[in-house]
Amino acid sequence: MQESNAFCPRPTELQDFRNKYLETGSAVIDRLAGTRTEMAGAIEVLREAGHEIVPLIATHGGSGGIVTRSRGAAGAKKSHAGVVRDSR
Repeated sequence: MQESNAFCPRPTELQDFRNKYLETGSAVIDRLAGTRTEMAGAIEVLREAGHEIVPLIATHGGSGGIVTRSRGAAGAKKSHAGVVRDSR
């Protein structure tokens, strides 16, 4: 999750996501369930409905400037590409 604002002069970088949270695999549930986050709400609702949760990645970059391809989403994708590959 990230709220972008084109008026903010500083772009959002990969470290901004890491500073809030950037979790992969089972760590998504282990570290975020029961917290005051959007992911915790989703986990709770899915558990109550009896669904199996198969997390890949969850991250939050806060609000800030636009996410550049090299600094934000692409950087996260490169650093966690194995998660998607290993989950198949």
